[in-house]
Amino acid sequence: MYWYKVRVRQGNGEDYSYFGSMEIAPDELAARLSSGGWIRINTLLQWDGSEFHDWENWDSAVEPVLYLSPQIVVAFMQLKNDPRLMSAEQLGHSKKGILSGIFNRN
Repeated sequence: MYWYKVRVRQGNGEDYSYFGSMEIAPDELAARLSSGGWIRINTLLQWDGSEFHDWENWDSAVEPVLYLSPQIVVAFMQLKNDPRLMSAEQLGHSKKGILSGIFNRN
């Protein structure tokens, strides 16, 4: 399993980032997006402003899975670990500082 940050372009022109896991390696993910294939984010996470939580904490009415069209994916980055387990130092900054920018506008 691989953990990713996936940045998408919303209809209003702003970017938004999703965090979650996928079964495919980064090279395969890039190839799938290049060929126009949709991607599936498993174990979708929710950011509450200070830490990550399981998506069910935010919306228990849906499965924590997200399908994304390749037309809206702007970029992706592989994370070294499950972000729920990573320290602020491993993320590179304070979680609040780095993710407030990542989640709202990139």
